[in-house]
Amino acid sequence: MKEKGKEPEMPPLSLMFFVEYFWEVGPTMSTAMGPGPLSFQELESWMRLTGVNLEPWAIKMLRRLSFDYIEQAENAKKIDCPAPFGSNFQVKSLDEKLDDFLD
Repeated sequence: MKEKGKEPEMPPLSLMFFVEYFWEVGPTMSTAMGPGPLSFQELESWMRLTGVNLEPWAIKMLRRLSFDYIEQAENAKKIDCPAPFGSNFQVKSLDEKLDDFLD
């Protein structure tokens, strides 16, 4: 197909299961020093108890999300912390929200 200048159609790919798993298992663990990242033991226990069998790369991704969550939560305490969703996100005004609700 590529030789003929056509792109093969790729199957749809959704990684929303990461978000669902992330919120189900944690995003953090309680430690003596406050929130801590999910441990491999915590993830292993969650997988065993829920019957979810993740590949090693997916387990590492959940741990990474946990580290990133803690880092962003700490950064968010600073008054000049930029929003984590970037500058393209626009919050609707109250008028826009009311219009949407009434439509």
